[in-house]
Amino acid sequence: MKFRQWLIAIGLLILVLAAVIASILTRNLGAPESFSSSESVTDQTQLVDEHPLQTARAMAKLASNSDEQRVAAMAVQFADNEVDLAFHDALRDAADHPPQNSLRTADSTSTRARPKRRSKQTKLLLMN
Repeated sequence: MKFRQWLIAIGLLILVLAAVIASILTRNLGAPESFSSSESVTDQTQLVDEHPLQTARAMAKLASNSDEQRVAAMAVQFADNEVDLAFHDALRDAADHPPQNSLRTADSTSTRARPKRRSKQTKLLLMN
């Protein structure tokens, strides 16, 4: 191979390596975590999937003519209805399946009952 061909091959290789390095450095690592100044950070989980509504709103912004805007408004309405139905399903599921008492809750109720029994026993001892 001639010197010119080697120079072109090395130049293309350098461009490919630069593109790979740039894609690694600029990749999306997800949403940045926000650090709270409070000591207790609450971890809230979303019980209702709101992605259909978010997607419909994002698509509605892209509508250009009146027909597309009308269809986009209908899509937002349908997505809002879907999120409402999911919320009502979650409420019904929560009502049908209440949380069970944990071990910690059971321990606290048993320790609350003990002083009452002891106080009744001491009253009986004092009366005799």
